[in-house]
Amino acid sequence: VGSDAQGYCWLLDLERAGVIALTGDPDRCLDLARFLAAELSVNTWSDHLNATMVGFGQELVDLNPARLRYSADLDAAAVALTVDAIDAVDACAQTGMDVRSGRVRDVCGDTFMPHVLLVAPECVADSDKLADLIEIAATHRGRAAMAIVLAGEGAFTEHASWTMELTEAGHLIVPELGLDLTANQLPSHEAAGLSQMLSQVAAAADEPVPAAAGHQPW
Repeated sequence: VGSDAQGYCWLLDLERAGVIALTGDPDRCLDLARFLAAELSVNTWSDHLNATMVGFGQELVDLNPARLRYSADLDAAAVALTVDAIDAVDACAQTGMDVRSGRVRDVCGDTFMPHVLLVAPECVADSDKLADLIEIAATHRGRAAMAIVLAGEGAFTEHASWTMELTEAGHLIVPELGLDLTANQLPSHEAAGLSQMLSQVAAAADEPVPAAAGHQPW
């Protein structure tokens, strides 16, 4: 999520946090959320993860369409994630283990694979579907195989497990950890270029090595 004054990078366990609200400068909030989505879509350690962006980030999908999705319909995205979360909670109850143990032991197929929902503030009004999902995340924290990132202040900010503030200068304040970090940021215009570059690389074919041009002095 960012780096401190000593240059150390800080990683945040989204699933453990559950519901995260980004507050403060609206553009900075979206830039951090966009960075999180991009990182989750290409890192090898999140290869079985799914991430859905609602109301922002459409330009990022080509980074890795297998993991990353865009939706303009918050209720539909929340309903789909609710079904998966309930399946994960039920599987935890039936197997007597948490989601991490289920992944390590390869129990219940992909039921324990995590899903991250990232939501732009303008999409959040009085969504009953999102409210239901947030309640599941709060009640079954760490056992629902999901995380919700509210990328800006909105109707559900006060229901977040963690609230982090982004300043206009680009600082990320994490009260729960006592941190003041330089936030990672990915503006939309940079995201579009990055997505275009990586999608082109993914589709490119290898070219044969050209024939040698004869003996060289070296």
